Amino acid sequence: MALLDTFKKETKETATKKDASVKSGSAKSDTKKKETKNMPRLVHVRKSIQEHDVLRRPHITEKATMLSEKNAYVFEVDTRTNKAEIRKAIVSLYGVDPVKINVTTIPAKKVFSRKGNKGVKAGVKKAIIYLKKGDTIDAL
Repeated sequence: MALLDTFKKETKETATKKDASVKSGSAKSDTKKKETKNMPRLVHVRKSIQEHDVLRRPHITEKATMLSEKNAYVFEVDTRTNKAEIRKAIVSLYGVDPVKINVTTIPAKKVFSRKGNKGVKAGVKKAIIYLKKGDTIDAL
C-alpha cells in the first residue's frame, strides 16, 4: 500500500504543476487561438451541372409553338442554371448560336383535386431562346 501512495503523491504534484502552467497562460493555449484565427473560411462550392442536364425538356404550349414560327424556342431548364450555362448547352447540343436568351421562373402553386386532396405543383424555370433567321432546333 505504501508504494501506491507514493505514486499518488507524485501524480498530484505533477498535476498541480500542469494546472499552474495552464492558468498562467502557457504557449499551448496561445497557439490554439492563433490557429483558429488563421484557419480558412469554408466556402460553399456549387457542383457543376453537365450540359445535357441543363435543358430538361422542351416546353410545348400553344404560345411556345407560335414563338417557334418566329425562331424562338422554349425549354424547361434546371433551376440552378444561368444564361451563360444555357447558351453553352444550346451550342454544344444543337450546334446553333442563340442571339438572345430570356429566363423566367414559374413559382410552385397549390393544387386541389375534386376529392378535396391538397397538393403542390412544382415550380419550373424556363428559357426562351431566340435564334438567327435560318437556324432551327430539330428537337421540337
